[in-house]
Amino acid sequence: MLRKILCVCFCLVMMCGCSESYGTQIHEGDSNTNQTTDDNGEFEVSKDIGKGYKLFDNSRVVSAYKSCDDSGLSDFERDIYDEAKKILDEIKVTATSDYEIELAVHDYIVGSSTYDRDAISALEKPKKNSENPYGILINKTGICLGYTTTFQLFMDMAEIPCKTIYAEDDDGDEHAWNQVEIDGKWYYVDCTWDDPVPEEKDRPPFHEFFNVTEDYMWKSGHRWDRDKCEESNSFKNSYLYKEAVEIYSWDDIRDVMKQAVDNGKGDVSVVADKSFDGYDEVMTGGGKIFELETVINYKSQKYLLYVAY
Repeated sequence: MLRKILCVCFCLVMMCGCSESYGTQIHEGDSNTNQTTDDNGEFEVSKDIGKGYKLFDNSRVVSAYKSCDDSGLSDFERDIYDEAKKILDEIKVTATSDYEIELAVHDYIVGSSTYDRDAISALEKPKKNSENPYGILINKTGICLGYTTTFQLFMDMAEIPCKTIYAEDDDGDEHAWNQVEIDGKWYYVDCTWDDPVPEEKDRPPFHEFFNVTEDYMWKSGHRWDRDKCEESNSFKNSYLYKEAVEIYSWDDIRDVMKQAVDNGKGDVSVVADKSFDGYDEVMTGGGKIFELETVINYKSQKYLLYVAY
């Protein structure tokens, strides 16, 4: 039976204080740290970003991809390079726009990776390389920093402007996510939170945190110094907006969800108003529906519903 979760999606302007830094660190593409590696896969960087984690410097891997010359890479870097190149080359066969490439990268990372549950255990330590692209691409497991640096790597290889944000969630735990520029607008992406624990076998990826606004991220529990980041107030290139289908009845929702399942998707985005047949059923299912302002360019009293199952 499909499990429907209706998630927050709105663009209300919210003034929230950014006087706290929340330990925010911003790292831009082609990381500017100094990395050394050896053939055993050990690496060091000049910047410790907290809890002993080291930020992976992707600059040599990105340079190898752009120059088509991997001769200067260590074995550790070459493993990352070979896997990332294979994946991105496959993506580019069908994806042509920055949005399409970004979406395919997001779906690959979320769909092929499992969150390292040792990282949330009081008795265990994260698996080796869970905080960098080797963990995600080779070991298929990682923590938020692994998801984020892998997304950063792909964006840098594809020459799509991107930043890595290392800050906190609303519980005060360290967390990482990305900010990306598509068609001149900046958006937030959190691959980790689109791949929730526990992992469900063969579950398609979610897109709740794909190209969303800073207000949406804040309302959803991300905490960072927003003044350090690019302004992000558009949903135009969000999955929620671009993939939305207008519906008028509960039967329409069922049809859209069935089509999504047939196409291997794990969620749908639909547009409706309170008068549509089935609104009460949706609310009874424990969902939440939030009104969108005109920034989203839908008529008054329209609602954007994000349905994951």
